[in-house]
Order: sequence, then C-alpha cells, then structure tokens
Amino acid sequence: MRKTWQTERGLSHLPLRLLPKLTRLPRTCNSHKHKSKTCPMTVSAAFICTSTLAAVLITTIVTHTEHEIFRQSEASRKKDHIIFTHRALVIYMLHAYSACMCVPTLSVHHYNSLFYLCCAEMTAHHLRNSLPILAFATIVVIVFLYMHMSEKDVPPSPGYDFALVSAPRPTNVTVFVENFDSLNKFYGNSFTRMESDIPHTCKLPHGGFCILQHSEASAQTADVVFRMVRFIHPRDIVRYHERQLLAVMNTEAERDEYGLQQLREADIKIDHHPSSDIMLAEICGLPVHKWETSPPPDPTQRKGIAMFTSNCGAKWRLDYLDRLARVLPIDSYGRCLHNKDEPPAADKGANLVKISSKYRMVITFENMIQDDYISEKLIVVLSSGAIPVYWGPPQVYSWVPGNHSFIDASKYKDSPEDLAKYLKRVDEEDDLFKYHTSNFDVNKTKNIIERLCPKGGPYLCLTCQIAQQKLLHRTMYFRKV
Repeated sequence: MRKTWQTERGLSHLPLRLLPKLTRLPRTCNSHKHKSKTCPMTVSAAFICTSTLAAVLITTIVTHTEHEIFRQSEASRKKDHIIFTHRALVIYMLHAYSACMCVPTLSVHHYNSLFYLCCAEMTAHHLRNSLPILAFATIVVIVFLYMHMSEKDVPPSPGYDFALVSAPRPTNVTVFVENFDSLNKFYGNSFTRMESDIPHTCKLPHGGFCILQHSEASAQTADVVFRMVRFIHPRDIVRYHERQLLAVMNTEAERDEYGLQQLREADIKIDHHPSSDIMLAEICGLPVHKWETSPPPDPTQRKGIAMFTSNCGAKWRLDYLDRLARVLPIDSYGRCLHNKDEPPAADKGANLVKISSKYRMVITFENMIQDDYISEKLIVVLSSGAIPVYWGPPQVYSWVPGNHSFIDASKYKDSPEDLAKYLKRVDEEDDLFKYHTSNFDVNKTKNIIERLCPKGGPYLCLTCQIAQQKLLHRTMYFRKV
C-alpha cells in the first residue's frame, strides 16, 4: 500500500525513514473521523505553501531593493522598514513551519520534504475546498508583511534573540594614521602632505570627506585605524572601538613579522597581491608611456654590466653574485661586492636610472622570491633602457611586454658561469641586444595594469572609499544579544 502510494505521489526522492510518518498523513486527513469539508491537513498545507511562496518572492524583490536603496539619498528612510521586513520574514517562516498542525512529530530537517508532501496532498485531494483558504492565507501573509512592524514583532527563537541595530549613515570618513611620525620619516613627509591634500582632492562615492588624523584622542572615535606592518608591535591595540575598521598596509616582502597576522585579519588589506582590497605594487609603475613614445635604445651608446645591491643579508643572492663576478666584469655600485661609487645626487631613483642608461644590462635580484612581490628594481632598469638580468617571482611574465624583454637569471640557478657566458654575448653582439630591447607587446602590459592596478587616487583615499562602502552596509544589521 505504501509503495503504491509513494509511486503515485511521485515521492521516491524522500528519505525512506520518513515514509512511515509521511504516508500516515493523508490517511489521517481522509479518515472517517474528519467529516468537515476542509480537514486540518488542507489548512496546514495552504498556509505552508502560500507562506513559503511569499517568502521566496518577497526575499528576491527586497534583496534587489536593499542593494539599490543604498545608492539613494539620505531622504530615503524607507529602507529601514524594507530591510527589517526582509530579515523578520525568515524568522516568521521558521516559526510558521514549526507550529504547523500537520508536522507535530517531524524535526526541522524534514521541512523541505514535508513542504512538497503537503502541497501534493492538497492538490490531489482538497484543491476545490482549499481555494478559499488559499486566497485568504495569501492576502493575510501579504498584508501582514507590509504592515508597520516594530522590533517587538519579532518572535523569540530558542537560544537566540535578534535585535535590530541602526547606526547613523556615515558621511565623512575619519582615518587615524598610527605611527604618523615614523611613517613620515620612512616616506619623506609624504603623510603630512596627504593629511592636508586628501580632504580636498579625495572624492567618496556617497559624498563627504576623507579626513586623516594622527592625534591619540582621535584614535578613540575614528572610523578607520590605518597602520603599516613594519611598525606594528604585539602590545598595540588592534581596534580602539567595536565598530572601527582595520586597514593594514605592507610594501615589503613578507617576513616573519607580527604585523602580518593583522594584515591577514584586516578589514582593508593593502599590499602587492592582486587579491587584496588595494593592490599597492611597484610593478604598476612600468614605463608604458616611454615604450610607446621612445625608440629602442641604441646599442652603440651602451656597454657593460652594472649592479646595485646593498642588502648583503640575502646570503643566497650574495653567494650567487660572488660566483658570477668571478667570471664576469661587473660594476657594482651597492654595498655588496662594491667596486664603483655613485655620483652624488638629490634624487636617488633618478640617479639610478641615469647611471643604468650607460649600460647594456643591469643585474637585479629580489631579496626574497615570493609570489607577486616585484620591487622597484625592475622598473628602474626598464626605465633606463637597459636589459634587466632579473631573478624574481614567476608572475613577472604576466607584466613584462614580452618574455624576451628581460633575462631570467633563475633559468641559470645552478650555474652562474653559464649565465656569465650568455651575458658576455649580449654585451658583445648588437643584434642580441636589439632582440631583448625591441618588439615589445605594450598593449599586454597596459591591459594588466588597467585590470589590476588601482585607480581613483592615493591609497589612503582608496582606503576611505572602501571604508565608506563597508560602513554603509553596517548601518542595518542583526546581531545576537
């Protein structure tokens, strides 16, 4: 009997352990005990079907409305009611299911299967008698959902009390810049300039101003605390108040630093990875304009190989360069293997470009080989027109305007002597030098810069823009109390 009933109802997908309970439901409704025109099963099925249908439709509409309403002006105050209705609807539906007359013995895990059963039973046996109740239930649900609802209307749920928390819509975004003096010293007073310029030049998506602060008192009220991994210490407070956003910046290769833990947990991540909220990478400064407007370098105006290496702590690099220098003449301007002095200059970066422009090749290895970390060394050499002899992460191939635009030293990792032989050829053969410095695919580099590198202003301005969006989405939420 049960097997026949199951096949006729099309319920072969239901768990077998539910069948003893489910198959008794129609018998109860159709037994001689119920002489009324509309049995309790039909009422329950009508309520469940209409309530669930209303939940699906209204949730879909309100989700779209909620997304759009954040773009509206301050005058649009109806969002509070709409979003609250959206949240409360889910809670009411759960309690409607648990209170349904036809499911006194089933757990919450069976709701989905029971819903289809109730609808099937109603359709097959009681459709005619259910139509008035179906229409009435639909009207009641829709009217109820759009009534003015208050916080007390949300029924208690076992173990949870949901409270609506409404915060004022942020206009200005205040950023507390921690270790302001240290950052200024490290970056040459650039933070002082940004503190005065950004409020006037940074445009936020929802209006208002980006305000940078560095007084200790401002830390207690700022919307965002901004800090750099280099200057984070274990004793530092992570956030100064509950709703404060944490923005952490890292511009170096990742070492075993305490601050990296905060970077991973930050609300706004700023570093060299494309997956970060703000990608801050030297590789975004590739000299695309120079490649588009200037002819390839003239090999007759260049000769020799240079090197600028001052961090002698990277032992693997120092050992490799020492072996290379034994079999190849290299002008070393850095502290490591030093044999050549730099001419004095106020702008060190411009001076490196000027010196490199006299050479055919410049050896530049990263301190550490890490995914996505490409320092300014590569950009300096390419800007000078010399060929970089580079050792860095494999992602460099995605950025350069052709695999031939640099010499990959990592291909000679087991034999510096073999690398020296090839570099001698490039220094002696004009055609080989031209091969490495012409026929650049500039559009390839432009496309990846356009796709990954941030636009819209300095990174602190971008921090304010992202923070404003996050704060807006926090103005209406539920929390467990």
